[in-house]
Amino acid sequence: MDADGKGSGLHDFTSLMGSDKKVLLKALPDKLPGVIRPQSSETVVKIWKDFDEIYQLLGCPSPTEEQITGYFTKAVNWVELFLSLGGKCMGYEKAQITPYIHAIVYHVPKFMRIHNGIKKFTGQGVEKLNNDCRRVHLQRSNKWDAAKDVLLVGKRIEHLAECKRTPRSYKKQNSSYWETGIKDTRSKRVRISCEEVADSQEPLDIDVDTISVQEIKELLKERGVKTRFRCLKKLKKQLIESLRNKENEAPNSQQ
Repeated sequence: MDADGKGSGLHDFTSLMGSDKKVLLKALPDKLPGVIRPQSSETVVKIWKDFDEIYQLLGCPSPTEEQITGYFTKAVNWVELFLSLGGKCMGYEKAQITPYIHAIVYHVPKFMRIHNGIKKFTGQGVEKLNNDCRRVHLQRSNKWDAAKDVLLVGKRIEHLAECKRTPRSYKKQNSSYWETGIKDTRSKRVRISCEEVADSQEPLDIDVDTISVQEIKELLKERGVKTRFRCLKKLKKQLIESLRNKENEAPNSQQ
């Protein structure tokens, strides 16, 4: 993106921040058909959607034994589906099965049984709390007791986590304002940009307000004035200037 906020047309890789990964897993698979190879399109879309299901099971706070077993089955099937494209598409070979994928399939289910889920080990909450505490300490606290400020912020976030702010009720006083009232108000404003015609100027021989665009162009052509304007307002202004200039030139030529 350029400095003016418009697209530059140049694309590059970027890191996914916050919930961007979840948005990507939800929105991307349905947009892949028609973009990738038709021979492997259906399989690739299924790989993305199955991984989203695995990711959702991975984040269960207190998974049951049935959910853990289902997670393991889905993870194994996902790896087999991934490897089914080996030799057909680049990037789906056995060498792409990293230790992370091995841990997801064979070690994570064990940790889920031992610790009743692995959601508690995520560091997102700690990072968020650290950012909130730092902001409060630097911007809102008196900096005398930093530990107290951090604990208060943490407890406040904990108590308000499930609360939702109620929007303020709004009652429209005048329902017709945005249809007619605002137009009347703006029409009464003094427009600084409007040019007033001096009273000392004599009236023109031609009634400019009643002639059409084509007639104005013909009059300008007769006076040797070339124009590229199409707007009636601009054409009228140019014709008036031409007529005024002609009136001013006549007395000078007589002298």
